[in-house]
Amino acid sequence: MLYRPHVQDPYSNIIGIDPGTSQLGLCVMTINWLDYAIAHIQTENVVLDRLGFYRSPIQDDDYLEIKILLVKEYLRHYLYTYRPIYVCSESPFFLRSKPKAYGILERLVSFLRMTVREYDSTIPFITYSPSEVKIGVGAGHIAGKDEVKETILSIPEITEHVDQIAYCSEHELDAIAVCYTLINNIKAGKELCPV
Repeated sequence: MLYRPHVQDPYSNIIGIDPGTSQLGLCVMTINWLDYAIAHIQTENVVLDRLGFYRSPIQDDDYLEIKILLVKEYLRHYLYTYRPIYVCSESPFFLRSKPKAYGILERLVSFLRMTVREYDSTIPFITYSPSEVKIGVGAGHIAGKDEVKETILSIPEITEHVDQIAYCSEHELDAIAVCYTLINNIKAGKELCPV
């Protein structure tokens, strides 16, 4: 079981990640752990192809390494800026239409975990499968992207804290959903509460 030291301030941040090598969804959720209320949500959709370099005609290993290093630096910036007590991410999943993507995502999530450990080895890095995230926000485990989006947009405690949530990208909404799943798991006693 995870152990977190007692936190004097009941407000703290968690970071949710929707990993990807083309686009990365990030969410910082500030939580009041005394009543599990969401105090603030900030999201960002990082489009990696727009960060100062362009896609080569062939996606070679060097190009992929650059993207993974950029994602690692982005996460490092978030860790030092927001000082979370949890980091959670959607776990890699296999698609028959994109079989190579699974290995790449597995590698990316491994780098994310390593980055969190380098920052602070006591911060839990928790991964949830896509079906766990769907259930965590109240959609069915086989719900499609549109149904999950509608479910997220119908949760008042999320919508009241995100400016223009209707304009959030799919990746930002997935990162929000990952954070919300963590909160629900803590409420249900599946994860250890930090306070």
